Amino acid sequence: MHRLRPLAQVSRTDVAVAAALFAWAITETFLRSGPGTQWQRVAIAFFTILPLLWRRRAPLPALLASLVVILPWGMAAPSPEEAAWPFGVLLLHGFSNALYVERVRLAILGLILPYGTLMAMLASGYYKSPDDDAGEFLVGAFFCIGAWTAGRLLRRRVIQVEAERTAGSERARDAVFEERARVARELHDVVGHSVGIIAMQAGAAEALVEKDPAAAREHMATV
Repeated sequence: MHRLRPLAQVSRTDVAVAAALFAWAITETFLRSGPGTQWQRVAIAFFTILPLLWRRRAPLPALLASLVVILPWGMAAPSPEEAAWPFGVLLLHGFSNALYVERVRLAILGLILPYGTLMAMLASGYYKSPDDDAGEFLVGAFFCIGAWTAGRLLRRRVIQVEAERTAGSERARDAVFEERARVARELHDVVGHSVGIIAMQAGAAEALVEKDPAAAREHMATV
């Protein structure tokens, strides 16, 4: 019942976030070394970051689209990548899947797939070799779990706020209905009382119209 509705179109915020990540990727591409030429790395960054534009509308397909680009590149990379932007993309995908995917069984893929991809790239040498620092696995797990958990907690809070807002609207609507019913009852009593008086005065006028026309006119004036 409580379901976060994704945006019908790509929002300016998503465009801004993707643009910021791409700018980060370009900066690191030209300042840090990595596999392939600089323009190849820029192209990989572009097609990896592009699916983030649909991270609200289709979180899981967007994640898979990014992995289809970055994972084969990382597994086949002949030299290590010093840039950290792929890790940022994985974390954002994990956060988005936790926030926008309703079913937990599907949302948890937003944790498993990014972490698994990171571990695969660490093992392949795309990132720093695990032989140099085995703690990279623990650090990666910490950040992936943290991003996913933050998204899920935020989802829960948003749902609570929406439920409270809905409950408040229902209470306000019930209060309006109760007030209308009270006014209707009071109006019914007033009108009923007035109609009773009118009927009584009209009956008296009818009874006196021939015997005492002046008194009958008084009763009609009261009516």
